[in-house]
Amino acid sequence: MLIGSGAITKRGAGVLTLNGLNTLNWNIEQGTLVSDVTRYTANAAIGAAGTLRFDQPTEADYAGRISGSGTFEKAGAGMLSLNADSSAFTGTTRRCPTAACTLAAP
Repeated sequence: MLIGSGAITKRGAGVLTLNGLNTLNWNIEQGTLVSDVTRYTANAAIGAAGTLRFDQPTEADYAGRISGSGTFEKAGAGMLSLNADSSAFTGTTRRCPTAACTLAAP
């Protein structure tokens, strides 16, 4: 578990999978950060060489903000709704077909 109000920076080209609860904000400079939305409740800033992947097996809502110019990926069979204002995200969205993911900003 990563609990708190700070931020962590992910560097390096590898994949880091979060299996426990996380409330810390992430700066993803390089590589891929993987989590399930039910365990990841923080914001993510994705650098140009970074990727945030939500592997979502069940339907869920994500209330955190996504920003940056990297890549956002949605994997898994569950519906995912992004409910926070992620208008600062200018990157690429992949694996997010309409049938499996809704992207919404209030």
